Amino acid sequence: MKTPKFFLALSFLFLFSSAAFSMGCTVQENLISLTVGRVTTIEIAANHTTGYSWQLAEPLNEKVLKVEYWYYKQPNTKMLGAGGTEVWTFRAMGEGKTNLKFEYVRPWEKNVPAIKIKEYLVEVKK
Repeated sequence: MKTPKFFLALSFLFLFSSAAFSMGCTVQENLISLTVGRVTTIEIAANHTTGYSWQLAEPLNEKVLKVEYWYYKQPNTKMLGAGGTEVWTFRAMGEGKTNLKFEYVRPWEKNVPAIKIKEYLVEVKK
């Protein structure tokens, strides 16, 4: 029965992927293309039990892209220490380009480099 093993492996790959994007945007490498007014969501694997969380490393150009909201989605398990997902939702405000840079940090630790960084270039068109 190789088919169930294949689907199991595929499920784990999907579950532990580092980022997922919603429909309505185009992603090529680290370029996200949106149209004005469109809302898109980025999901990034995180584990708040370690104290780490994703933060924007630099301010967004809010004339181009604005954070609508973000939240932490708990894992679907009762296993202690299991990681979850941070869900970030953005709205394309106007034409242009902006950098979207996330850092995985412990917010209370100052002058400590991020242990992970995710960077995207966001391009918004009419």
